[in-house]
Amino acid sequence: FFHPFQFPERSVDAVGAVEVFEHLAAPMRSLRTLRAHLSPGGVIAGTTDLWDGSPIGDHVYLDSALHLVYWSPSSLGCAAAQLGLEVALFELVCPGSVKPDAKFGWLWPRKRVFFLYPA
Repeated sequence: FFHPFQFPERSVDAVGAVEVFEHLAAPMRSLRTLRAHLSPGGVIAGTTDLWDGSPIGDHVYLDSALHLVYWSPSSLGCAAAQLGLEVALFELVCPGSVKPDAKFGWLWPRKRVFFLYPA
């Protein structure tokens, strides 16, 4: 585990950022640092809740005081393009189980797995 600005001086094939992107105080600076450490063909993968344009206060996850950045599909794609990367998004239907999560199901409608990878 590394803070983006304390990354080791080596290349990596993959960076895992599960529930991290919404906490980045300087997202493009952090993403440029991660990109600089990717080996050719390397990938940045993670999960985040995507903003759908609705008011932030209408969703408990997005209204968190701990979240600094809200990503939409287009903003994530724009960030990836600035890094020379493509983005692929996948919906989380039943995270962590084979059955829908009745207790925490309200968290998952906008949750996505993403991959940023070389074009």
